[in-house]
Amino acid sequence: MRSVSALAVDYGAGEGKAVLGNFDGEKLICTEIHRFKNTPCHALSNIYWNMFTLFDELKFSVGKSVKAGFKIRTLGIDSWASDFGVLDSDGNLLGNPHSYFDGRTIKVADEVYARLSAYEMFKATGTEPHHRFALFQLAAMQRYESDILEKTRTMLFIPNLLGYFCTGLTSCEATQASTTLLFDPFSRDWNADMFGHFGLPNRFPPLNDSASILGSAAASLKEDTGAGNLLVVNTPQHDSAVAMLAAAGLGQDTVFINSGSWSVIGTYLDTPIVARGVYEKRFNNQMGASGRVMFVKNILGLWIWQQCLREWEAEGHRINYEELENSTASSGFDSSLDLQCDWLTTQGDMRRQIVQSCEERAWSVPQNVPQFYACILNGLSKTYKDVIADLGAITGRRFSRIRLVGGGSRSAYLCERTARETGLEVIAEPYEATAVGNIIAQLIATKEIRDETEAAEVIQNSFRMKHYS
Repeated sequence: MRSVSALAVDYGAGEGKAVLGNFDGEKLICTEIHRFKNTPCHALSNIYWNMFTLFDELKFSVGKSVKAGFKIRTLGIDSWASDFGVLDSDGNLLGNPHSYFDGRTIKVADEVYARLSAYEMFKATGTEPHHRFALFQLAAMQRYESDILEKTRTMLFIPNLLGYFCTGLTSCEATQASTTLLFDPFSRDWNADMFGHFGLPNRFPPLNDSASILGSAAASLKEDTGAGNLLVVNTPQHDSAVAMLAAAGLGQDTVFINSGSWSVIGTYLDTPIVARGVYEKRFNNQMGASGRVMFVKNILGLWIWQQCLREWEAEGHRINYEELENSTASSGFDSSLDLQCDWLTTQGDMRRQIVQSCEERAWSVPQNVPQFYACILNGLSKTYKDVIADLGAITGRRFSRIRLVGGGSRSAYLCERTARETGLEVIAEPYEATAVGNIIAQLIATKEIRDETEAAEVIQNSFRMKHYS
């Protein structure tokens, strides 16, 4: 039986990974090829992404796959949203892209809101404004890098810039564009009025389909990696959108949750909803695969646990997750961390902050690792319940199940607790959802898989789904 190999390179804001998918026509087998750190560079008052280091990691991943004997047919790239690089008229990169962590966007936020209110931006774009989005980054360029902005001829989001390094071709994909505050979710295209209102040039390429061929790998990439006839595919390039593709076959009675450092909770819609109540509940209309609206809310997810984990590891402790899951389930610890606080701004010992938060609310204070784990995941499952209730009220839908993918799908405790809190069946897997969705999109682009309906069958055949109720 013929086997087709596709390589997904998934860039997160803290680390990245390359996963190889082998497809035999019915089943997909995924193998992790490489995992790497993605650490932004803090230089003077600015924070940048190390683009050439990220490109080297991509090339290393391709080369390692080739050396392992895999004949890679296609390559797909996805990443976090918002950040972009700029090229001059000769196609040269004008410096490393700024990170959305860079505080310069906060400095221009008041100017942006003075010209258009947050709600007016939401009505025009379907997205809740945030200073990390591309609109604010362009406003910062207007103030601090006007000379670079003047020389800019092409703007490329991180996956598009890496695709450009791979092929020499420029492109832009709608799932990334829909997070910028410069996109119109009704026309599914750039929002010319938003660019005009702020006096900003639109140097992004026209939008392409989210499962299409960008082009063949450049000779330099083939020389550096040993790859043969490698095609680069434009997948849904926003990591949330491509993760949602990994839960292919979502019906109107199903809620999608991508549970990682952040949790993305939502469903597909045919048309955007931009009512005042949607804005107040902080839901967003972003683009998903196949041109559908991905109606979602982003909440803080496992990030707090990850900070605790770093603190324990710095003290020499190592966590065995199988033992942790068992001891947490038997602990009976029922305190729930309040995730509505601004945990991203907390300084110092995260565990001390959690204890303080519980004490302020007269809740039981966690004393050991399983209790801290329970406290965080209890709070997360309660937040899922509240968001799903709001989602049902806004859309008028009655949900019966949850498709939970991403790292959180590996935790039986989180899945069981979520099922208990919401009263809905939880179907978990695949946990490497971004990579799986990336590979699925590549297979659709090359017509190895017909559509998302067939993709759902492939995913069902390939992963052992876990059911909780």
